[in-house]
Amino acid sequence: MDKIIGISFLLISSFNIALSQSIIKEGKGIDSLTLGIKESKVKAILGENFNRKSAYENDYILEYPEKQMSFAFDNDSIVYEIVIEPTLSLNTSKGLKIKQGLTVKDIETVYGNDWWTTKENGEVGYDIGIRFEIKNDKVYQIVIEESDLDEGNDYSFYEYIDGIYIPKNLNQCFEQLNLMLDPKQIKEIKTKSEEEFSVGSHFGLGMWIRNNWGLWQGSRLYHFFKVKGISHPDNISGIILTSYHRKLNGTEIQLEKQIKKYQ
Repeated sequence: MDKIIGISFLLISSFNIALSQSIIKEGKGIDSLTLGIKESKVKAILGENFNRKSAYENDYILEYPEKQMSFAFDNDSIVYEIVIEPTLSLNTSKGLKIKQGLTVKDIETVYGNDWWTTKENGEVGYDIGIRFEIKNDKVYQIVIEESDLDEGNDYSFYEYIDGIYIPKNLNQCFEQLNLMLDPKQIKEIKTKSEEEFSVGSHFGLGMWIRNNWGLWQGSRLYHFFKVKGISHPDNISGIILTSYHRKLNGTEIQLEKQIKKYQ
């Protein structure tokens, strides 16, 4: 137990040191504290010294007073907002220096005056995924949230989307499918031919993969395949299904050869 506590202390201490050198990334977060992560990861990084508050319906907030940060979670315990107090000495990726006494004019100098709310409502928000809470023309909170750009939100770093874990690579796809499917289903897949399973599952399991693993949203799994030269969700799900069948039957996966088939 002492060893575990010691490791946690080192992780938290290391984060405190790194935080002072970190950049706030609009629509994303700070280092490994990003949108789309689980409550358990936040606790692993920042520790257990927080205040928990209820929010809208089943949402809730974890406040870390000593860190000057708070995290809003949905009912799946996934972060959807990160709130930072301007007492932290940080910079945003756009170049705004966070400091006490930050004004609307300071914000507009960096981000421009095309914000989507008004000073009278107490906030100045930008579609790239950052919002400044204002009181008496001074910023008292910075909120990192999903972007609202025409091209859509950036989901490439999300660990979870709509409460569902997003695999990072093909091996994690296998692990998640093994967790999702019961032994009877896995046995049925093994007994089918490769073509029968892959083609027959395109609008079943394949559609589930495309819709729930963020292949239409540019998830991290999508980008895993994109850098390998394959980007259409239908083709990606087809490769995942074929590879899973081969994995179950102890057949060589030949990922590069599968990708070339679609290029």
